[in-house]
Amino acid sequence: MQVSVTGAPRELVVTDAVTAAPAPARSVTVRVPGVPVPWQRPRARVVGGRAQFFEAAKPRSWKVAAQERMERALLEAGHAAPLEGPLQVVIVAVWALPRTKERKTRPLPRQWRAQRPDADQIAKLVLDAANALLWRDDAQVSRLAVEKWIGAQGEPPFVLIEVWQLEPQQVRA
Repeated sequence: MQVSVTGAPRELVVTDAVTAAPAPARSVTVRVPGVPVPWQRPRARVVGGRAQFFEAAKPRSWKVAAQERMERALLEAGHAAPLEGPLQVVIVAVWALPRTKERKTRPLPRQWRAQRPDADQIAKLVLDAANALLWRDDAQVSRLAVEKWIGAQGEPPFVLIEVWQLEPQQVRA
């Protein structure tokens, strides 16, 4: 099986290297609408002389929304339980184009985003949200790719998560 990524608006093709046929359905695709949210460290406050730790509101609410979508996508893909074995995860985070950058005559296409939040912070929240839903533990993720984009003009923000099981013989030369 080989993976090829082409085109500015991402096109991901997974094929069997021997027959060039589409790979069997050992994958799950989840689309979470809304602005991508980065992982944040737990916060602490002192109440009654003791420290209490809590998760920030934005990542917590994004995680809940993402987990609902993940459960639905897993069932729609025909998986009754989390995926097993080594996994490949591709995360595509798309932010809306700022209104100040919009054009009337020539709409802007999708562009790479090279600013905060860091790609690894986006990945941490996605991997944390998917634990025990898409896979048993995020230690199963053997290959991870994160893309950050500023959407094309009129494109709403979202996070796309694609997960597939890797074959044991998929070794890079």
